[in-house]
Amino acid sequence: MPQKATLSANQRKALQAMLTNAGVTKAAAACKLSRWTLYRYLRDPVFKAELNRRQDAVLAAATSALAEKAGDAVEALGLVLADGEASASAKTSAALGILRTVYDLVGVREVLERLTALEERMRDEAAK
Repeated sequence: MPQKATLSANQRKALQAMLTNAGVTKAAAACKLSRWTLYRYLRDPVFKAELNRRQDAVLAAATSALAEKAGDAVEALGLVLADGEASASAKTSAALGILRTVYDLVGVREVLERLTALEERMRDEAAK
């Protein structure tokens, strides 16, 4: 049996509710559908794909907004570190924040490099 390619009005309501509420229970209450209906929708590949697409868009927008503020955040932490009157606790917290961020970024870069190498290797193998 072919799958439908469009979403019903209730599925569209459920999508919006799932994007704006934490968890299925709250989303179900917000869109006035049962939890079981939302769980059934989540098993629908078309619904799930659209939910993933919309969640990715929300995440991309949030990432962009955070990236715009990253320079200001680093500068603020640097000011705390350089402030002769800042408490040791504030300086330690700022330093740890910077170090954690650098550590995370290095880790992400390494994972991306490894992933890129694996993808290239897979393409090379497929081309043979």
